[in-house]
Amino acid sequence: QEHEKSIMYFRRALTLNKNCTNAWTLMGHEFVELRNSHAAIECYRRAVDMNTKDFKAWYGLGQAYEVLDMHLYSLYYFQKACTLKPLDKRMWQALASCYAKVGNRQEAIKCYERALQLSVNVDQNSVLFYRLAELCEQVHDIVNCRKFMIQCVDVEDATEGIVTDETAKARLWLAKYEAKRKNYEQAYNYAVGVSHGTSQEIEEARSIARECRQRIQ
Repeated sequence: QEHEKSIMYFRRALTLNKNCTNAWTLMGHEFVELRNSHAAIECYRRAVDMNTKDFKAWYGLGQAYEVLDMHLYSLYYFQKACTLKPLDKRMWQALASCYAKVGNRQEAIKCYERALQLSVNVDQNSVLFYRLAELCEQVHDIVNCRKFMIQCVDVEDATEGIVTDETAKARLWLAKYEAKRKNYEQAYNYAVGVSHGTSQEIEEARSIARECRQRIQ
């Protein structure tokens, strides 16, 4: 994590061999860590000029422009990275996030679904399920939104009860959804499981649980 030292040594390596693509790419990563996007972009550009198939450099360019809130540029570079590394979940996840930021929710949904297909670690799927649920809600597809919220909560069971921000938010969403439809027992079960999140979210879940308990009795 000593980014300045890393940059110094990568520069020394490039003094010896200015055509070392990896050194340019890795130095770009270090500049991203320091939030120096313009320097990072310069490094990544040097890398792709020498090796147009360096997916890490294309991905790095996408990240650097994302920091600058230049999402249409990011989109182009993430697309290049996905083309070069189509079986890498991170590329699709980054592309999905970028599509969402430029307002293309349908493409974002497709990319998140692709990332989900490529996901190996079940414990990381809660983020993907929740992002998909959010996007479905935004395009008024409540059926799939509910489906993804349930799958997000199911990740807890698959990972022996590992609670994340996403699983807690999904539980709260499902508690509110079922309560509105007078499915008080289901709403109660979701609400009492909310033990993680902001104090406001936890209090809201407790309030739903109290109301549902009264209705059930």
